[in-house]
Amino acid sequence: MLFAENTQTAYVPISTGCSQFCAYCIVPYARGLEKNRDKEEVMKEVEAQIAGGASEIVLLGQIVNKHPDFDEIVRRACETP
Repeated sequence: MLFAENTQTAYVPISTGCSQFCAYCIVPYARGLEKNRDKEEVMKEVEAQIAGGASEIVLLGQIVNKHPDFDEIVRRACETP
């Protein structure tokens, strides 16, 4: 679990790396090509973070809205009590 110190914010990675290869960026070389986490795995982590007291979830990734299920993850995260 990743929590910011002294806050109720949880950071949940939904992807790692990047496949853009921008001229100025080292991410594809340092972290590898883009890999998206399974949406169910992400949602289990979101639910665990909320159950652990998080009131704010920050989805992490180089370009988060490139995740094929980004809109569903956001919608389901917002609906999680």
